[in-house]
Amino acid sequence: MIEEFTHETFEAPFLDDYLKVFLEHKEKHEGFKTHYIKRDEAIVTGTAMLEGILKNTNNFGKHDCGQQAPANKEYFVSLDELKPLSDFDPRFMMVLFKRFPKCSIQKSGHFYYPSNTGMDWHTNADQSYLRCYINYSKNGDSYFKYYDQVKKETVVDNDFAGWNIRTFRIEKDADKLFWHSVYSKTDRLSIGFKLINNLK
Repeated sequence: MIEEFTHETFEAPFLDDYLKVFLEHKEKHEGFKTHYIKRDEAIVTGTAMLEGILKNTNNFGKHDCGQQAPANKEYFVSLDELKPLSDFDPRFMMVLFKRFPKCSIQKSGHFYYPSNTGMDWHTNADQSYLRCYINYSKNGDSYFKYYDQVKKETVVDNDFAGWNIRTFRIEKDADKLFWHSVYSKTDRLSIGFKLINNLK
């Protein structure tokens, strides 16, 4: 039985090599030298922002699949096409398969968040699977925030300094939507996976 939400530290022998490759690429690649737009934390992950979405049925439809999460690289950088980092995918998947032996594993989202950036409230309800995110926080000054549908309150789940692993379930039903957002005041890396429970 996989719990609905989990968060713990993450260790694997290849993580130092992964960070080294990322930092070398970041130093050389012009795209990382762009002046990224700092975003107001209250606008990105504020509880008032989510309450406004939930009260406005018109906005609700626009947000329920996550379309409002900004795709502009001025906010964060997609690393999906970066081959030196993608070469590590089989190693991440092998570790996850040992944890979740009854699940097929598909990569789903790979991002770098510069300081003072984040991802707005969204649900990913168009892709209802168990999700796993492995993320690195340089000093722990970043967090994952979600809305607890049972308690009807937002929860701030702070990153540990270093590597983290989270799992949570994505649902389509309105009363089970998993609203979540991210904010970082430090360098943050995030590698996402879908865990599909379809193996015997």
